[in-house]
Order: sequence, then structure tokens, then C-alpha cells
Amino acid sequence: MDDVSKDIKDFHKLNPNRKLAILGIFLFVFVSAILIGVYLSKGKTSLPSLQEGTTQQTQEADKTTLSMTSSATEVAVGDTVTVTVALAQTPVQAVDLVVNFDPTMFKASNVVNGTVYDDILRSEVKDGQVVVSATVSPSDPTNLKTGDVFTFTLQALKAGKGVLEFDPKLTITAKNGVNTLGTAGGATITVAR
Repeated sequence: MDDVSKDIKDFHKLNPNRKLAILGIFLFVFVSAILIGVYLSKGKTSLPSLQEGTTQQTQEADKTTLSMTSSATEVAVGDTVTVTVALAQTPVQAVDLVVNFDPTMFKASNVVNGTVYDDILRSEVKDGQVVVSATVSPSDPTNLKTGDVFTFTLQALKAGKGVLEFDPKLTITAKNGVNTLGTAGGATITVAR
């Protein structure tokens, strides 16, 4: 503390021109530091916006596609058809899949695990709905695959055009806790008399 007060006393004893020169140097250093800080912060601002663009492109590329295919697109009343639910584009760690259909046209049964997951955690056949939940094994969480998630059997009950659709509010494909579902294509089966 004594050194600072001694320096201040010495500063007051200086010639006024020297005082101005020292104040000018301090002012120059202060303004330069601010300008350099502003310049560097502008550089950092543009870097995240570049990263945001890359992240957005990555997120768009990381969308999962779900599809349904049937073993036949035209059947007669009483016939059965096997429907395959497949996952493509981006493999995920877990799925909750809900397939809706007209219960007056079809009766669902026989949910069978596919090749994507080692085991199905939940498979439920309701009136007009098939619900399946599956996840990768906790012992191998990086074993992500695309392919057939499951199959189920539909029996045609009456003539008409039956539409199978994923329920958009209940169907989820998740990777690292984020829903990656992009498109979910359904299927149409025509039932003849």
C-alpha cells in the first residue's frame, strides 16, 4: 500500500507533459483492450452460428424412417396377411410403436420380434391397435441396427380398403433421449369378398 501512495505522489511531482503522456498510454492500452475484446467476441459469435448450421444439418440427417409392408396388398375375407414394421436411415436405442387400423376390417395377432432388437419389452394387441416397445440391451447400448423391428398377423374380417397407420402422437424412435422420428409410412390392404 505504501508503494502505491509513493507512486501517486511521484506522479503528482511529474511535469504536466509527462503526466499527459502517461495518461495517454493508459488510455491507449484501455481502448485497445476493449477493441480486441470486441473483435474476439465477434469471432466467437460467428463460430457457434456455423456450428448451429452443422448441428441442424446433422439433426436432419439423423432422422429415423418407419415403414410397413404387407405380405399381400389384396386378400379375401378370412385370409391372413403378415405385416412387417421396419426401421431405416438412422438406428435408434428405443422405440414405442403404435399401429392403428380399422377393427371392423382386421383382427391382429401374433406379434413377433424382428432383427433390430434382441427382445420386445411390450407387445400388446388391442381392438384396432398394435403396440410394441423395444430397446437395445443395457449390456450393449451401442448395438444399433436398422431392419425389421417386428411382424404381426392381420386377418381380414370384411371387404373394403383397410389403412394401417402409425399413431403420430404415440410413436417414438429415440436416440440419446431425443425423438428422431422423421417419416412413418403406413400400408393399405384391399380386402375382396
